[in-house]
Amino acid sequence: MCASAALSVNGQGTTLQFCNHCLFSPPDRLVRDVNGNPLVGTNYVAALYMGPGPDNLMATTGSPARFANVGGTLPAGTWQPKTVRILSWPWPPGPIYLQVRVWDTSVAQTYEQAAASPTGQYGRSEAFVYDPCPGLPGVLPPACERMQNFRGFRLVTNLPVALKAQPMTGGNLEISWPAEATGFALEVTTNASGPRIWEQVPTVPRTNDGRCCVEVSPVGAYNMYRLRRNVVP
Repeated sequence: MCASAALSVNGQGTTLQFCNHCLFSPPDRLVRDVNGNPLVGTNYVAALYMGPGPDNLMATTGSPARFANVGGTLPAGTWQPKTVRILSWPWPPGPIYLQVRVWDTSVAQTYEQAAASPTGQYGRSEAFVYDPCPGLPGVLPPACERMQNFRGFRLVTNLPVALKAQPMTGGNLEISWPAEATGFALEVTTNASGPRIWEQVPTVPRTNDGRCCVEVSPVGAYNMYRLRRNVVP
């Protein structure tokens, strides 16, 4: 992963070269699949997220960089380079937190959608710091040339989570799912035909014997339940 920084024409700004193959990439800088192999395949993309803190990050690249082996020059586990322009006033803006996120676009078009999907692969690096430092155009201070504290990571997949419905007295149902499947909300729809409108079940789940349980009262003749991930890993 390397970065270049230079003053803009009006004296403010930083240009980041978002790439991890412009320098030799040791094993701890590569992106790997769920099996631990360096990632390959044109379905996968890498996007750079940036913000003032590790918990306040937003996507910066207009279009994610693809894991495409252009002309056979890109090694496995690396992506095509992108350039990101950062404008700031006053100069310098101070440390910037960065994060690399990767996902499978054959499953979803955004990282958030991929992380909420039961299929596909996704992952993100630890947030690392880029400390911008100004310099004359074409003359880069050593501290601005490379983001040395970037580390690679391994993609993960979401395990399928199955709902279980148990009849209860009075016509109610107990809907449950494994307690280790955290970050989910139970939703219900009563539309048997046409567009389905999902609403979150307001009851707070209780834990019983390793499962999250919600008692519901079905409305009408048609009730369908699902889990929606509301916490992005």
